[in-house]
Amino acid sequence: MSRKSGCAAGLILGSALRLLALILEFFIRLIANLLVFFGLWVPFLYSILGLCLYFFLDFNPLDWDLEGQLYFAGLAVCLVCSVVITIRNLVLKPAKSVVKGYKEPLWKKDREKKVKKDMRAYPSETLREEIEERPNIYYSAIEEDTLIHEYSDRFEIFRLHDNRAKLDRIEYKDNYEK
Repeated sequence: MSRKSGCAAGLILGSALRLLALILEFFIRLIANLLVFFGLWVPFLYSILGLCLYFFLDFNPLDWDLEGQLYFAGLAVCLVCSVVITIRNLVLKPAKSVVKGYKEPLWKKDREKKVKKDMRAYPSETLREEIEERPNIYYSAIEEDTLIHEYSDRFEIFRLHDNRAKLDRIEYKDNYEK
């Protein structure tokens, strides 16, 4: 019996530690995302630089001598950079997104993609209908991620992107006309 309770206590303690680690990770990620989004990482790093100067070089940024004034001027520039990043993330990026959505609506993009897909399918079907010969298919020994369809009069060269072949070009053999 004591053995089972020891295992249960270990499971409970391990689960509690895992929960604590997940909560800590959540808060660290939240703080990091806020620092990045609002541009506060710039003054944060500058403050860490000030602490390093204070501890290692006996520099006191709170002294109002020339070095202290220069340090505070740098901190002011960092705060201005933070404000610029915040404005960019809160105003400019959403505004660009709205303008892009106005110029190129999502339903228009889907329709254009379908038309382009249909047009790609049409030429490939037309080529198949015109010549019913079966090509010799192989990978290129010279060009990486290149698939070759060799016909009696031409080479159809396909590029592989994400395991999908896309027609790159057609090269005709020397003894045939285009």
